Amino acid sequence: MKLYFAPGACSLSPHIALREAGLPFTLEQVDLATGRTATGADYGAINPKGYVPALALDDGAVLTEGAAIVQYIADLAADSGLAPKPATLQRARLQEMLNYIASEVHKAFSPLFRPATSADGHSEARAIIAQRLGHIEKTLADGRAYLLGEHYSVADIYLFVVVNWAKAKDIPLAPWPRLQALLERVGRREAVRQAMQAEGLAAMDPRFTEIVDTLGLYFDGLYDSNAGQLGRVFHEQAVYACASEGGLTHLTMEAYLPMVANRASPASRGEARRDRILSIEFAGPVTALARVECAIGEKRFTDLLSFVWLDGQWRIIAKVFHFDIAASS
Repeated sequence: MKLYFAPGACSLSPHIALREAGLPFTLEQVDLATGRTATGADYGAINPKGYVPALALDDGAVLTEGAAIVQYIADLAADSGLAPKPATLQRARLQEMLNYIASEVHKAFSPLFRPATSADGHSEARAIIAQRLGHIEKTLADGRAYLLGEHYSVADIYLFVVVNWAKAKDIPLAPWPRLQALLERVGRREAVRQAMQAEGLAAMDPRFTEIVDTLGLYFDGLYDSNAGQLGRVFHEQAVYACASEGGLTHLTMEAYLPMVANRASPASRGEARRDRILSIEFAGPVTALARVECAIGEKRFTDLLSFVWLDGQWRIIAKVFHFDIAASS
């Protein structure tokens, strides 16, 4: 079998399930922006829906939709206990929970990943997420260890993957302590650790969360033209460089931060937030590189931000970026 995946996407759920089940499989990464796989294949020809996951079976059939895939995996490895036996009430409960996660929790996060979502849209999505997570917290209120009771299942895997997106979107989970405990329980499993490591994810590494938090401050500072906040994110000796206009623009923080302070902020102009994290990579214990996108006015930026760990915090030591001008509508 071959699982088509994108790092950190919902395809992580069947990836974990395959490892939990102990089944032989291979992985092929999909670039969702280009529609090409790591081997150059046209992913649209494999899965016309265009999104992950897709599981290519040994007979040539392709199965899509995460909730269907994880149940198929569980049934292939019935002794794994990842799903209750078919034609039982507990199996119906599993399907009930998988459907809830897919249609109510997973779907609620979707607007937060769309660059065009307005500030009001973000607020509405966060409110809906809070309601959905509140329901799960109530489900766990009877003291059960997992969603279906005392037995770990593919529903717990799917929930773990989806709710972990809350970290990247600055949604604290403190209001739902039982849910937090469940996520921590799942996150300690070896199959989960292996799957995340294989996808190049560092979500189990506190450094990842720390950099995500710092990038949140960076985005906020840009959106509000808050030079003081950006001054806490950048190292005082950081450099700013761009060659998108043909020549080299190279600024120190002494020149860059006043420029930010003196421009009208996207917030003051009523612009929608259009920022997102594309990747975070570590080059060692105290060095990292983040690739992010954001927009100010008609300019669309791709920033390469080099981080260093100094004096107990991650700071940006270099901002090298490219920008394009958005086409007029």
